[in-house]
Amino acid sequence: MTSVVDARREFSRTRLREVAQALAAADARFAEHCCVYATGSYGRGEATPSSDLDLFILGRTKPKESVTDRQPPEPVLSGLDQICLKRDLICATRELGEKRSARHGQSRRNVRNASVRARASSVANRV
Repeated sequence: MTSVVDARREFSRTRLREVAQALAAADARFAEHCCVYATGSYGRGEATPSSDLDLFILGRTKPKESVTDRQPPEPVLSGLDQICLKRDLICATRELGEKRSARHGQSRRNVRNASVRARASSVANRV
């Protein structure tokens, strides 16, 4: 008999593979410039069908001219590219039937819990 923990891990892995496949186009465009991680129950491998998917986007920044430069780092992705990436994430999760969280639109975007990397090929291996 499969334990509850094993069942949740398998559900999390399967769902993350689906998300990775849905993000294949975004991966081709943005993989060198950013990573997308999901946190919470998917990231821990504890997701259930009622879990939400929290995604965290970590982007590269351009190197600073000097160590004493106090300006915030400049992102490698343009503002338009950032918008396109977020659109791709939202479209992918909607295609997969993910529900919007009650916290949708706040500083933390809830689109479902997981540790997902934008790189489709590495998502399944990371979980």
